[in-house]
Amino acid sequence: MELLNKKSKAENVKSFITTLLIILSSGTIVFYKLYYLETIIFIFVYSLIFYFPSKINLKLFSIYFAFVTILTMNFFIHQINIDSYLGLMLKITSIFLIFNKIKITSLSKNFVKIMVFLAATSIPFFFIGYFNSDFVRQYIDITKVWDSDYRITPLYVYDYWNFERNNGIFWEPGAYQALLNIALFLTLKIKLKYKKMYIPLLVLAILTTFSTTGYIITALIFLYHFKNKFSNNIKPKYFLLSLIIILIYLYLEIKFSVIFSKFQSDNFSFDRRSIDSFSNFELMLKKPFVGWGYQNNDVLYNNYGIKDSSNSLLQFGYQFGLIPLIILLVLYWNSFKKITKDRLGIFILTIMLLIILMTENFLLQPLFLLIIFGSSYKREDVSLNNEKKISW
Repeated sequence: MELLNKKSKAENVKSFITTLLIILSSGTIVFYKLYYLETIIFIFVYSLIFYFPSKINLKLFSIYFAFVTILTMNFFIHQINIDSYLGLMLKITSIFLIFNKIKITSLSKNFVKIMVFLAATSIPFFFIGYFNSDFVRQYIDITKVWDSDYRITPLYVYDYWNFERNNGIFWEPGAYQALLNIALFLTLKIKLKYKKMYIPLLVLAILTTFSTTGYIITALIFLYHFKNKFSNNIKPKYFLLSLIIILIYLYLEIKFSVIFSKFQSDNFSFDRRSIDSFSNFELMLKKPFVGWGYQNNDVLYNNYGIKDSSNSLLQFGYQFGLIPLIILLVLYWNSFKKITKDRLGIFILTIMLLIILMTENFLLQPLFLLIIFGSSYKREDVSLNNEKKISW
């Protein structure tokens, strides 16, 4: 019995470390950008040591094999950026090995706990920068990361000059809110001991990102969560909670115009994402079957004067072709159908995914590769419908 307990504890620790690695490699400044190659190699070696398969889910392997085939064919057609192809191959292989053995419930719970910790630590750092920017500029040095400058601490990353939005340890607030919202969705769906404490922390962290997409996704999540309660019986506590959330959103919109201003014609963020989407879509239509090659940003710069794209969905389409993009979307759809039977839930998840992938470069990051591989599992293995009701 004692041996079984020790083995169970060891598995829990391994699952926690694995989940942490997936988060850190999916968008943090230090591990996703500053030490990108080292992180990929480490995760690959880690997955070989701790997740080498004794048996393989054949459906999972078929998805992995399809990925490898598409990558290999695409490389031999274009023969560019071999290091980028190899890095992506290592990343996909690592996630394949991990997903083949890890328990989805354990991964989901660890993901929530880690994101709640990041939310709790980011909020005070954000307020320090927001109310005392001179202190941050004086005591935290600038670090060059690719083409940008950041002020990096172990638990928070400040932008070079602008401290008015919370981006946690991620490359920008829009990336941070995506993972926070996924954690919020999971918190509302699965059994967790401290739900009532987790939810306000996650929501506050999302609010301090001042991210348009973050606010929209959060609203969709709460709409989905409260729909059954409103459709059957409007209890005062749910009505009050919803009213508080709506009032907070309205205040922030009136005060900072977070959502409305984003859709103005002179808004830089909106203009840039419009250019990204238009350019990627146009390039995809020009080569719908073979694409232009992975990480081929030269074609973007030569034709549109932009160095990269924030629309990872259409970026995948123009780099690999329309058919691989359609296959990818079908896999996502199948994963969502196994997470929940609820049609509205599937619709909300799909909209969330499209918003995230069309505004941030997330598509081929470890966390989102996990979702793709999720389509290989039986519904009872990945379903999140065993949620525990929250007693507010």
